[in-house]
Formats: sequence, C-alpha cells, structure tokens
Amino acid sequence: MPHIGVQAAVVVLLTLATAVKTETGEVTFWNKDVTIKCPNGAKVDAKDGTNPICDDKSCKFEYTREDYYKCKDTTTPYSFYIKGRVCENCFELTVNFFLVIIMADLFGSVVVMALIYKCSKKKSSVKPSKPTKATPKTGGRAPPVPSPDYESLNVHTLSSDTYSTMNTGMVNRMGKRRVLGPNIY
Repeated sequence: MPHIGVQAAVVVLLTLATAVKTETGEVTFWNKDVTIKCPNGAKVDAKDGTNPICDDKSCKFEYTREDYYKCKDTTTPYSFYIKGRVCENCFELTVNFFLVIIMADLFGSVVVMALIYKCSKKKSSVKPSKPTKATPKTGGRAPPVPSPDYESLNVHTLSSDTYSTMNTGMVNRMGKRRVLGPNIY
C-alpha cells in the first residue's frame, strides 16, 4: 500500500517534467510605436506594406491603423490583429511597472509614518509638570439661586398612577381624550 503514494508522486513529477512550453508572440505599445515579437525570432510580414525595423528578436514600426500582421519563416503560422490607441507620450502599463509603483508608495508611507512616530514621542521630564489652573469664565450671569428650572411640581397634577391623567379635565397631557367608562367619552 505505501507504494501507491510513491507512484502518484512519480506520475505528477513526470507530468510536470514533460509539460512543453509553447512559443507565444508578444505585442507592446510605446508612444506611437508598436513592437511585435514573433516566436523563434521570425520576421513580421505586414499586410499594409509598412517595413518594420527588425532585429533578431522583435520588429518595431510606427502604428498607423489596426491591421493583421503575420510571422513568416515559421513552421506554425502566427498572426496578430493589432488594434490600439497611440499618442506621443503614452506607454503601456505593465503589471510589473504597476507593482513597482505600489511598492514604492507603500515604502514611502511606512517611512513617513516612522518619522512621525519618532518625532511625536513625548519627552519625559525630570520634574512633574504643574497642573494648570482653570480660568474663570467671564460669560454671562449665573441663574438665580432658586432656579426656575428646579421649581416644585404643581400639587394638582401629581399622580402615582401609571399613565395617569389629570383629574380636572377630559384630556390628558398627551392631548388624547380620557375614557371614563365603557364606551363613554
């Protein structure tokens, strides 16, 4: 039974070892230029008649309009349909460039936070600081000693019943009519 695990591991290793990487082409935009990289360093054949500047790995030309391009001198035919927008100061934002920008921003933020933390630490002094005295307020006058906010309640309106109403009228404090008996209002 332990041989099944070993056999499975060998099968996985052989599968990964025999995986063939397929050759792929690549198209990049930079300013008004387009660079096409054909697999196996093949040359680019443009249908529109442009003559791209080619080196051993890629071909570069000025982008004018969308069109089909083919890689010639290869056993497997590769074709590209290129459609994009170009301008004088434009470039293609790659994932690596974007990640570098984010990492630089994070690093700069951490450095600024560390500087603020170091500079804002409280310096401990040898002597305890004196408490500051409260300054008297010079606003208006204080309310009179027997404040009208704290006057005693009216004896006629006091009641100990829950949800009680005034005994003198048919309307309670909430403005509703009081029921005197069954169905009598």
